[in-house]
Amino acid sequence: TVVLQPSKIGALAIFARRSGKTWFLACMNGNDPIALDISLSFLGGGAWKAQLVTDAKDNAAAVSIETGTFEPDGAIHLALASGGGYVAEFTRE
Repeated sequence: TVVLQPSKIGALAIFARRSGKTWFLACMNGNDPIALDISLSFLGGGAWKAQLVTDAKDNAAAVSIETGTFEPDGAIHLALASGGGYVAEFTRE
């Protein structure tokens, strides 16, 4: 498990955790909405498939599920609502 920047106690928690060949990324936001970029350098070389789960923009009680392909030299841009969160699962492509 790795704590990622810009985590801040009581305000924002961002963790990356590896299990076997799979990486998981989790974000939990505090009271203030925030926009941020999270570096994917923890992934290591090569392309990674990801399943992404974010808060739905129009309904605080719903989530949005997407898929994508990412490289470790890239980043994920997030706009987290107050109390919002984000989860991603990365597997080698």
